[in-house]
Amino acid sequence: MILIRLLLGALVALASLIASPIAGAQTKPVRVLVGLPPGGSVEVVGRVYSDKLRQALDRPFLVDNRIGASGMIALDALLAAPADGTVLLFAPNGGVTLVPRTLRKNFDPFKDVVPVASVARGELVVVANAEVPAKTLDSFITLARGDARYRNFGSGQGAIPHLVGALFAQATRLEVLPVG
Repeated sequence: MILIRLLLGALVALASLIASPIAGAQTKPVRVLVGLPPGGSVEVVGRVYSDKLRQALDRPFLVDNRIGASGMIALDALLAAPADGTVLLFAPNGGVTLVPRTLRKNFDPFKDVVPVASVARGELVVVANAEVPAKTLDSFITLARGDARYRNFGSGQGAIPHLVGALFAQATRLEVLPVG
């Protein structure tokens, strides 16, 4: 379950950053890059914020989905964009701090990007199809130990779910297969 908490303070901080005087930037629309799939929690929250900023600043905010590579395609588009305040990246913190460090070495999240606002919080949960006979985590681990069909998990390469899955595998001594 994803818990989304819209933070008014973050919206004000983001609006003040974008409203700051940048030569020529006030006439251009702001492109909001999202590197995760349409309809997912990150994209939905990105659209909500883009709409609120459009209303508050009377300026177009265009969501630009650049999905793939665990968010790296969107991050690359941000890094290639002019540093004029007209391109923002809407991503989970792992998409800017963790994924680039695990997938390549020529990126420094402390020097190459500037965090503007924390706008939401997400929780990770373990779920299984209702047909799976296990109804508790302990019974699922027992089931997975005896049947390799239950050892696959959705991950996203180098992303937080991937690393959490690896920690789960290590803690339970299961050989799991990350998918995605």
